[in-house]
Amino acid sequence: MHFFLGISSNYSDDQPYSWTFPPFHPKSEIYKDSKVCITKDNPFPQSNLVCPVETKLQPDGTLPDIESTYEAIQFLQRTRLSGIPFFLAVGFHKPHIPLKYPKHFKKFHPLDKVLLPNQRRKPPGLPIVAWNPWTDLREREDVKELNISFPFGVIKDKQARLIIQSYYAAVSYVDDLIGLILKEIIHLQLDKTTVIGLIGDHGWSLGEHGEWSKYSNFDIATRVPLILKIPGLSDRNLKINDYNTVDVPVELVDLFPTLVDATGLQSIRQCGSKSKTTKLCTEGKSLLPLIMNALNNGTKKEERYFALSQYPRPGEYPTLKPNSDKPKLKEIKIMGCSIRTERFRYTEWCGFQNFSINWRDTKACELYDHYLDPMENLNLSEDKIYFEIRKELSNMLRLQWNTY
Repeated sequence: MHFFLGISSNYSDDQPYSWTFPPFHPKSEIYKDSKVCITKDNPFPQSNLVCPVETKLQPDGTLPDIESTYEAIQFLQRTRLSGIPFFLAVGFHKPHIPLKYPKHFKKFHPLDKVLLPNQRRKPPGLPIVAWNPWTDLREREDVKELNISFPFGVIKDKQARLIIQSYYAAVSYVDDLIGLILKEIIHLQLDKTTVIGLIGDHGWSLGEHGEWSKYSNFDIATRVPLILKIPGLSDRNLKINDYNTVDVPVELVDLFPTLVDATGLQSIRQCGSKSKTTKLCTEGKSLLPLIMNALNNGTKKEERYFALSQYPRPGEYPTLKPNSDKPKLKEIKIMGCSIRTERFRYTEWCGFQNFSINWRDTKACELYDHYLDPMENLNLSEDKIYFEIRKELSNMLRLQWNTY
């Protein structure tokens, strides 16, 4: 099992509360940001954003995600022999920056096939507070060399294609590692009895709106893969390489209660307003009813589904200090709260203090109609035609935040 180090796990890996055994950490992880990137233009090792490498020439002759993969395979082999039910979580770093990956994966994404987004500048109706100036990329040496103006400068086409190519290559690299684990599950004959889930923790802008990285409430940064294989259910009546899809917004907090139900354990109750005093509860909801409905061709009337997200800012204008993309808790003055329904995304940027959102102190709003504008380039929050829709979404947004 792989887990993020540091504050996100309370400097403890959430151990022993979340895991039976101490989580695995790849030894080569200490070289994550080391200066190992060499380009044609610069033969000296750098700490670059774009960093295809020869794996055997890396420190320890490997990469962290490769180490995690083989640790997971060995865990499956040991567990198969014991016959004991298990929960295994495997976390991959890529395509997290730096975009360091075995260089042969570039061949799957030729530069002349890499497409750039249509809208590569800040949309006219985008509130400045919503802007993500991608400060994490600007810290990398190869991006620094481009001398791009802060905060609204645009990466030129040539360099943009190189970044996108490496992002895709890093994804292909991880896809290959996931394939090795799935192949082992089949080899060990665990595929008929094992629930498998594949998720991402966030999306990543690749030049859309002129932005890069993940520090926004746009769909491109908040929408993630959520793929479930439930033996005897999700694969019912399917041909090889076929799949069922459920096209409604759900949340990653729904994964926990879904896995509990899918494995036949006792369902987890909703937290509600007593989450701080309840020993075991969930703020998500099981997705099994949605899956069953899809298998029955949608004959059962569905409840309304939506997804929430939020992102903080230290102020209304992008700054390097404090960091607009990664403000510390004491620096947060504005919170962007967003709700995504099947058709719309609505966001309010409001004053924030003492862990509370001041809904009366609204700095800016965004409203995107995905039927007309799936890439979220046209902010309709001031359009009179959408007045009632904005009002309804605003009420839904505030109600949900106040519930928790």
